[in-house]
Amino acid sequence: MNCIYCKEDISDRANFCPKCKKQIKCLKCYEIMEADSDICIICGEDKKVESSNGNTIKFRETKKTRTFEANFSNEVGQGIGEAFGLLLANKKSAGMQTKNFLKTAVNNLEYNEEGASEAIDTEYAEVPITPSKDRVFEIFNDNGGKITLLETRLKAGSKRDYSIRLAIIYLHYELVKGNAKISREKLNFIIKDASLYDGNFRRWLTNTNLIGVHEDEIELKAPGREKAKEYIDEIFNETLDDKWKLGSTPRRRKKKEEIKND
Repeated sequence: MNCIYCKEDISDRANFCPKCKKQIKCLKCYEIMEADSDICIICGEDKKVESSNGNTIKFRETKKTRTFEANFSNEVGQGIGEAFGLLLANKKSAGMQTKNFLKTAVNNLEYNEEGASEAIDTEYAEVPITPSKDRVFEIFNDNGGKITLLETRLKAGSKRDYSIRLAIIYLHYELVKGNAKISREKLNFIIKDASLYDGNFRRWLTNTNLIGVHEDEIELKAPGREKAKEYIDEIFNETLDDKWKLGSTPRRRKKKEEIKND
């Protein structure tokens, strides 16, 4: 028996052509299909498999990877890589901020004479986050390079708790902007600007498992990233009280003489 498409000599038992990979027989009644029909003219069953020269695109995106699978005929294949590359570039400009956006360019796809199926895994150097959807941008503001705190109600229970929350949320803010690591001096400036830089904060920064310190650079570890999201949710939870407010003056301890007089 010859293939009804490429005329290859194939077995009478074959349902598909091993050369062009197209469906030869109906998978329900096993009668030979018509080459120009999408259904079996005997029983009406649809073809189960598209031909290898059919034009298909599959695109899967996760937090860390993108996978692009394409199957094109030669006629359609030309220019598809370039068009898809532009699509990804537009997504980046719309908010995907990262130092190394794509390690593999989609427009490097190559096609053979029979049409090829290419799968390319693309990785981010850092976890991409869409800034417009992250509420941390309602907490901080970048005014010409100077970062200011817009939302001061961090739902902290004490001054120490406030400094910790501020540090974690600020590092998350930098991460969203594409800066996984920042200088320790940059974080200290934010804490000092809020008048929170003291011995308690320095001890916490040295011992915490939420932040990684690498010489003069610091970054949020995985537990710190989770904690940042938790803190941000609490900030915008109107049912929670803001127990310690920025600028609060600590209560002065009474001296022994004052206690006796009371």
